[in-house]
Amino acid sequence: MFLCRPGWAEEFAAASASTSSPQQSACNVVAELVESLVAQRQRREVALRLREALRDVKANFSFARVKGLRRLLAFLMLAAASERGVELFRESQSYQELQVIPALFKHTLAPQKSPASAPPVFNSSEEAAEVSNPPTPAEIVLALRVLEGCCLVDNSSKAAAAHHMAVKELLDLLSATGIPERTACLDALLALLLDSPANQKEFEYYRGVSKICDSLKNRHVDVALRTKCAEFLLLLVGDILPKTEALQDQLKEWMGTECCVILWDVYSNLEPAFADPERKKRSLKSLAEKMLSLVDS
Repeated sequence: MFLCRPGWAEEFAAASASTSSPQQSACNVVAELVESLVAQRQRREVALRLREALRDVKANFSFARVKGLRRLLAFLMLAAASERGVELFRESQSYQELQVIPALFKHTLAPQKSPASAPPVFNSSEEAAEVSNPPTPAEIVLALRVLEGCCLVDNSSKAAAAHHMAVKELLDLLSATGIPERTACLDALLALLLDSPANQKEFEYYRGVSKICDSLKNRHVDVALRTKCAEFLLLLVGDILPKTEALQDQLKEWMGTECCVILWDVYSNLEPAFADPERKKRSLKSLAEKMLSLVDS
């Protein structure tokens, strides 16, 4: 795997450390060469994996895109496991042909819509017009998970997503898709908004908080999704958005005073005690359920 150093490099480093001083200078030069060769090999392997995955992500058929998205997700999980992996991924995104975000939006999250009335053209001198499958729900969920991973690992991916109006596209998906896609949308939105003023401004412009509140208050929406919306608001107001008086007034108008207190004060007071991720998860769910009961009462 690309994050592993070859065995001979470790053996050479150990041998160099035990070399006597007359030969130390020469060994240091060779050691630098070895490190350079290892780094080049890692970069080549990262580039190869991304090219192979992106080739499938850009395919015309959904089953091929799903295959590519799964490869990307596995790659991101592997890269996130070490600082070196994160560094290699960030470096790779400076090359246009290896960028993940544009491929996600062009082929799955916001595919270009061709006119439905335009029939395929068959000419003797040309091949038949390409046929492309629309994205399936499973494909959209995978693409959202990949988007989330990219934004958590690499800040430049958030900037790239902003160029594709990612927040608007995700808010549209949130109101027009099934439960798995909407759940993945909420997670991806949090990753997009974290430490990204540009995406936060777009979220505010398209009334993102209002749309999440509407889903939370809608009793026809699945209870699990409504709870997820409440957790989203807790994290959004407590950890991501700046606490302004205007936002507080809006929340009181949309959610009521009691829910606003939970969003504004209760979660913030508990946050310093959330050193344990599991404890934070349980507290989030408990507060979200309390908000849901207040909304339904």
